Amino acid sequence: MRSPGCGGALRAFRRFGQLSYAFQDPLRALDPELTVRRAVAEPLAVAGDLGDTDIAARVDEALETVGLDAARLGDRLPGAISGGRRQRVLLARAIVTRPRLLIADEPVSALDASNRNRVLRLFDRLSTERGMAVVVISHDLSSLAGIADRVAVLYRGRLVEQGPVREVFG
Repeated sequence: MRSPGCGGALRAFRRFGQLSYAFQDPLRALDPELTVRRAVAEPLAVAGDLGDTDIAARVDEALETVGLDAARLGDRLPGAISGGRRQRVLLARAIVTRPRLLIADEPVSALDASNRNRVLRLFDRLSTERGMAVVVISHDLSSLAGIADRVAVLYRGRLVEQGPVREVFG
């Protein structure tokens, strides 16, 4: 049984960007008709608590955080940029609300080695510099070894192992 008012509190938590999710496939997750700038701004528009100038500044900040130049890419459509850049646009969209928790589903699976390392370093920075909790869902455990504090291993939908990275990988 739910506690009274719990649903509203959870909706507010999600709506105002405290929990953010980065989907695995950026080409499907990003609206093909929205420019990069509009796609990243959309979660802030939904929250509705910032003016246009503040939204523009936050969008530029989020794009810069993921290593993208807002001036060069802001007016382009997702289909007109590379897969690595699309993935980083999706991450900028996920962090633009400055969430307390970011869940990223296979965020590096389709990236080349350079972009993979860039995204993994970004997660580490978000965690250490912003205090953001980051949960990464991945089949590639070795790529997470350098950034994860804890690892949970699922097999056929069941938790089979969990703990600090060194213990699980040992």
